[in-house]
Amino acid sequence: MKYVKRYCDKILNEEIRSCEEQKQLCRLVLRTFEEEDIHIDELKVDKYFGLQKYFRYALFDWEKFCFVLHCCTYRADGMPRWPDMLGYMGRGSGKNGYVSFEDFALLSPVNGIRNYNIQSFAAAEDNAKTSFEEVRNDVLEENKPKLSKFYYWNKEIITCTKTKSSWTYHTSAPRTKDGGRPGKVNFDEIHVFENSDLIDVAEGGLGKVADPRKLYTSTDGEVRDGVLDAKKEIGRAILRGERSDNGLLPFMCHMKLNEIDDPDNWIMAVPSLDEFPVLREQMMRDYVEYKEDPIRKRAFATKRCNCPDGVREGSLTSWENIQACCRGASPEAIPEVLKRPCVFAVDYALVDDFISAVIINLIDGVYYVRQRTWICEQSRDLKRINFPYLDAVKRGEAEMVSGSEIPAELPVLWVREQTKGQRIIAGAADNYRFPYLKRCTEDILGMDGAARKGANHYGEDTGHVYFNRPSDLAKAAPDITLALNRQKVYCGDSMIMRWYLNNVKKTIDGRGNTAFEKIEPKSRKTDGAMAFFAAMTVAPMLEKYDKKGSGNIILPKVKIYK
Repeated sequence: MKYVKRYCDKILNEEIRSCEEQKQLCRLVLRTFEEEDIHIDELKVDKYFGLQKYFRYALFDWEKFCFVLHCCTYRADGMPRWPDMLGYMGRGSGKNGYVSFEDFALLSPVNGIRNYNIQSFAAAEDNAKTSFEEVRNDVLEENKPKLSKFYYWNKEIITCTKTKSSWTYHTSAPRTKDGGRPGKVNFDEIHVFENSDLIDVAEGGLGKVADPRKLYTSTDGEVRDGVLDAKKEIGRAILRGERSDNGLLPFMCHMKLNEIDDPDNWIMAVPSLDEFPVLREQMMRDYVEYKEDPIRKRAFATKRCNCPDGVREGSLTSWENIQACCRGASPEAIPEVLKRPCVFAVDYALVDDFISAVIINLIDGVYYVRQRTWICEQSRDLKRINFPYLDAVKRGEAEMVSGSEIPAELPVLWVREQTKGQRIIAGAADNYRFPYLKRCTEDILGMDGAARKGANHYGEDTGHVYFNRPSDLAKAAPDITLALNRQKVYCGDSMIMRWYLNNVKKTIDGRGNTAFEKIEPKSRKTDGAMAFFAAMTVAPMLEKYDKKGSGNIILPKVKIYK
């Protein structure tokens, strides 16, 4: 218990600076020991920590704290109390060093569980094998005369000869859910995982060997709404007491954006910082470059300080703003939205891929956005997409369409159905597919296509569908950016709109005009965002119909996890 208490005392007595999540974790752990029938196997702890003699470094207090709780704390029935652990901390903290020791310890005869196989996963091979190679080169090869009696190893596997337990690394999921019947699975740098497919398959073999464990480690990164964000949200809910931990130990170290400028705060994200003066010097150099160019050098805030400010170079807006705009009830569930005049737009792009349509109402200065996407089942890009689009289909945000292409009239029929009893002021589409929309709107909505009219048409000439040129979107760009940054866009709890908006980057052409483009051309779609941008080119026509203060709509509050 001394290793747990020592670290908790340092945090709770503020001997070192720490984030609120660290304090919450210490209080949670101490309370759990008081209220539950759990114990630490201290004899096993001593034997495990005796293995430090084979390493070039000794464990830090935070590492001993995590190891004892994750690997040596048991319930009355003999099961591990915290079999799962999230290690979320800034770059340079020593995550891989911790994994190296923990895996070597659990692989050793001290563990005593036969066939306690360990599998390490990451998106890149260098990450997957970092800890593996550290143990192979710095522990086993350096202590070969002593350890060759107990281990066999090569460049792909390390095996304990006594328990027949093995350690391997992978960059893809096992072929079957048996997956080698692992005792423990590691997932490194989960911030790059856009979905949990690999994790779900890799974890599928757990439970066939005693004391199954999971370890997720990561700094923060650029991917939003992915695996790491989900784990962070679960971890924080546990620490706030909003949900049961279900065996997960959330060890989370980070900083807030307004804390970065004080170097004494950096230990809040990098708990090993005081032990590494060279690292502190490097962080200081990184910090100076970050202050000179916070966009291009954003890795300091995102990865060193675990403070993803959400503003990537050329990003549309911050992730926090996207979260705030995509929350709450669906707009069509708000009665006032279904009464007001509206505009719409369709992004056809390729009829054998994705098509999106949006309807916008303006009420008390807030743009209420209804969205629907149609996905061609034969789209060649579906295999590249990591986004769980089938979940969006289940939620009613998208629809799968059989056949080789999506009928052009589907979006317009949806618009007609959604706007019954409403006045449609105008519509918009890009000129690449404008003939599709022109024919359909004339036949279905009775609106003619004003093909030569530009966007941002503020006059009285309503009832038309306009095509958008790049210059039209450039004129609307300030309104679009301002609305998102001020969180004046309301899409409801739409996972696909969060994805769309987060996949857009802003670029500046040689004339200084703003354009909206995909961050990545194949695996990231932007159709819903582009339809929203198109609709915003004619949205100024709604301003004269927006009666200030008449909506009486109270937007739901949203918790933004930074």
